[in-house]
Amino acid sequence: MNLSFQPLGNHDRAAFSCGENSIDDFLKRYAAQRRQRHIGVPIVAVDADTDPQQIVGYYFMLPHEFRGTELSDPLRKGTRVGHLSAVPAAMLAQLGVSLAFQGKGIGKLLVRHALHRAC
Repeated sequence: MNLSFQPLGNHDRAAFSCGENSIDDFLKRYAAQRRQRHIGVPIVAVDADTDPQQIVGYYFMLPHEFRGTELSDPLRKGTRVGHLSAVPAAMLAQLGVSLAFQGKGIGKLLVRHALHRAC
């Protein structure tokens, strides 16, 4: 399988099912809207060798920040954020792997890709 990661475009969202209705519903109904509103960019994984429109898996990541008071003292000291009023972060808000591709390590690859993008 030759996985390609790309922003959600004219991919076949209707055919995607990971077995969790809320994750399927987000991709089918809201992901494109979030992108159009510049809230975040849904990233899809497709098999470039077979059907580049079929979504193998996807994730949606948002910019986030932790307020200084939301972090525990040990965490604040351990990460050396000290007296910062906000710490930038990225939140992995959605992640799903198509039922046909579950158990093949796709979820790990999606998380790895998300972490590389966040860095």
